[in-house]
Amino acid sequence: MHFFKTTRYSGPTRARKSFGSMMAVAGLAAAVPVAAQAQNLGLLQPEQVEDVLTFEGSAELLYNDNVFLLPENTNPQAIFGDNKRADSQLNALFAVKFDRDVSLQRFTLTGKVKPVKYFNYSQFDYIGYDLGANWAWAIGRPWFGTVGANFSQTASTFSDVRQSEKNLQRNNRVYFTGGMRLTPSWAIIGGIDRTSLTNSTAAQESSDYDLTGIEGGMRYAPGTGTELALVYRNSNGDYPNRQVVDAGGGVLGTSVDNGYTQNEVLLRAQYKPDEDSRIFGQVGLTRRSFDNLPERDFSGPTARITYDFRPGGRFFMTADLIRDIASEEVLTSNYVDTRKVALRPSFRLTGKTTLTGNFSYAKLSYEGDPGFVAASAQVREDDITEFGLSLELQYSRNITFSARMGRQERDSNLNNVKYTNNYFGIGGGIRF
Repeated sequence: MHFFKTTRYSGPTRARKSFGSMMAVAGLAAAVPVAAQAQNLGLLQPEQVEDVLTFEGSAELLYNDNVFLLPENTNPQAIFGDNKRADSQLNALFAVKFDRDVSLQRFTLTGKVKPVKYFNYSQFDYIGYDLGANWAWAIGRPWFGTVGANFSQTASTFSDVRQSEKNLQRNNRVYFTGGMRLTPSWAIIGGIDRTSLTNSTAAQESSDYDLTGIEGGMRYAPGTGTELALVYRNSNGDYPNRQVVDAGGGVLGTSVDNGYTQNEVLLRAQYKPDEDSRIFGQVGLTRRSFDNLPERDFSGPTARITYDFRPGGRFFMTADLIRDIASEEVLTSNYVDTRKVALRPSFRLTGKTTLTGNFSYAKLSYEGDPGFVAASAQVREDDITEFGLSLELQYSRNITFSARMGRQERDSNLNNVKYTNNYFGIGGGIRF
């Protein structure tokens, strides 16, 4: 659930370049998505220095009429111990952020606790968290970069994990990026990062992985709002536990090692055609080679592009276009060839009330599933559609209320993964 951010300034407004956005990590399940900026804050505005210490809290009561995302007429009794398909849940957030500039350095610490309580299926209650630290460093004029770490925990979704016990995913990431300016506009850039993901249940342990990436290239940033970076990236994915079940739930004839090597040439860009629009993201050529079963190898173009524009004073729009071989929406140790388009229009009804829509369509092909290679199974293909509306009211400077509703649908050539789900939520938040 999105809440407007209320920002207070403790000193003169200062703009900062986002080097980290140009060094986004690409890789299976650890890919950093290209996130749209908050639409109500304007396009390509300088990043503002907020209060040194801020706190945030929110709560949402969310109802799903098919909480486990089961096919129609499927009774959840056998797996989940009850025949109710619907359930309500309470999602809460408690967050604190420390953000401060010290000379040329910027230090950011974030901590979020995210409890989730189910009213009927309480065995899936859990406490999520997201802890992060980032140091945007600089040495004189030529040298700059970032170093940081992030540790998070969340429950896997029910879209592909349907089992009687909850599965908690712990994702830990450390990273370092660095650059040296050759001229005011040109710089050499590079980075290294490592991501580890573990699952709490034995049934999902084959999706545990360690991903190490290293990259280097050139960046052009003339200070006009346009940035271009051309980088070469190498990633190595290691799966310590062999996979024994394919993406359709079938048992493989033999266990499979999902280790791979990935090489990419990426063009990362940010371009501002005018004051009311911006295009940013990356396009590239990607080659993934598996250590086992080379029939699963992938080679082809990939892209993640976002277009923000404001055709009118009250209207905003964000559009995403994605073609990738990783999907953060699917828990699997196989790559998924994903093609997705998403639209998020937003209309400010009054000075304090905003109506936002969302529509997304994704076509997923499980080309990297060893099931269809090793056991001659058919390639699983899914079509996922979601659409909805949300209404947000900024009651006061620091307090917001919201309501949202929508529908999720998945069609597939495998009947046991199809579903539809309608949801409705109301909530509120405070920030100070």
